[in-house]
Amino acid sequence: MAMARKKEEKSLEAVEGEDALKKCPDCGSDKVEYKNGEHYCGKCGLVLDW
Repeated sequence: MAMARKKEEKSLEAVEGEDALKKCPDCGSDKVEYKNGEHYCGKCGLVLDW
């Protein structure tokens, strides 16, 4: 018998905050790459400390 999982609900502010974290603080691009253990902006090259 499978148990139904409760879907996690998030507020609009929480979702918008998560989206902001995925953007480059320098140029605003959402093209975040991950290579060699570091996150960096795919547009401007800024290394992101996440």
